[in-house]
Amino acid sequence: MATKLARLATWLVLVGCLLWRAGAVQLSPPNSRTNDLASGTPHVARGDTEAQSGTGDDSDFPQAVAEEVADMSGGRVPRVPASSTTTSASEGIFRRLVRRLRRGRGTADGAGVADETHQEPRPPLRKRLAQHFRRLRGFFGRLTPRWLSGLGRRAQRWWRGRQRPLLDPSFHGLEAGDSFMRDLLKREEELIGYCREEALKEPAAMVEAVTATVWPQNAETTVDSLLSQGERKLKLVEPLRVGDRSVVFLVRDVERLEDFALKVFTMGAENSRSELERLHEATFAAARLLGESPEEARDRRRLLLPSDAVAVQSQPPFAQLSPGQSDYAVANYLLLMPAASVDLELLFRTLDFLYVLRSTEDFLALHILTAQLIRLAANLQSKGLVHGHFTPDNLFIMPDGRLMLGDVSVLRKVGTRGPASSVPVTYAPR
Repeated sequence: MATKLARLATWLVLVGCLLWRAGAVQLSPPNSRTNDLASGTPHVARGDTEAQSGTGDDSDFPQAVAEEVADMSGGRVPRVPASSTTTSASEGIFRRLVRRLRRGRGTADGAGVADETHQEPRPPLRKRLAQHFRRLRGFFGRLTPRWLSGLGRRAQRWWRGRQRPLLDPSFHGLEAGDSFMRDLLKREEELIGYCREEALKEPAAMVEAVTATVWPQNAETTVDSLLSQGERKLKLVEPLRVGDRSVVFLVRDVERLEDFALKVFTMGAENSRSELERLHEATFAAARLLGESPEEARDRRRLLLPSDAVAVQSQPPFAQLSPGQSDYAVANYLLLMPAASVDLELLFRTLDFLYVLRSTEDFLALHILTAQLIRLAANLQSKGLVHGHFTPDNLFIMPDGRLMLGDVSVLRKVGTRGPASSVPVTYAPR
């Protein structure tokens, strides 16, 4: 239907243009200029012209003299005999339009066309129609207000904006910025290790007490999975960092020969048994909110979801581990997750220690981290989720250079409050 209307409008504009063009020729008033055009010589009567040219009223075949007369549009057209002019006045408008289109407007330089050998090929109908359309557009363009003339361009930009696909903030494997951060970590590996040791000096007593509770006599510890009921044997490698209510260690699975980060929670007023159970439920409810496996969430959303939750064998989970053994109460609830190289808080301390932020490469590292943080937030927003712990100590750089967000227990749906476990499964907004 829209195509038919467009074709009808095009033909109406074309016919109107041709009628306007033909009417412009016929509306010229009879004056001396008209007599001059008819005679071909200014201020000379028609009879005198015929006498000078050697032709009279009895001449049936006057000589073909290549004379030019001025056209109203600014060009020049060849003079036609008077009999032809008289006949054209009685012709219909449509016949004059057809004859004018067939005749064209003459040569480009305005010379006469009496001799066909000197006449250039007339432009095709397509070019003549295009010329009429340009004149019509210029005529109406001068009459159209400025705000209305730009309406078409604005509508075109709006339509193109609707058809433009939305940017996908999700990550797809390793990117160029990840490779840059990986090289930066390798270059500053010794300095990062030194800053980590300095950060662990103050809570050294707490780290030693938790270590002795989980790994008595520095031996292997057998744990049971709370998800799959499987069994693992974990060996301590080194402590990584200390949080507000937890200590993170680097451990090795003796049977699988894989390294993990083990998060050990300390018990207190905030980490009671009921609170730990709620934390466990909220942590693994985040995977259901995303509708993705932990591996997919790490690859596409850059969320550091735990791969497993374990408890020390032969002791009740979520209870205090080995009560009375140390001054620090340790919960029998441990989270296994991929090990990160450094968190942003420790990385900033490392960079400030050497004042390396003055170099161009380190300024580039800050720009890369800023862009990835924005994409992390946009990624969650595209899934209809928000994160309540977007802080440097909860953002980690993996060994391959990827930036990830931890502590998914504070992940919630947009516009809701409370733990994530009380929020039903949601999908990305459409």
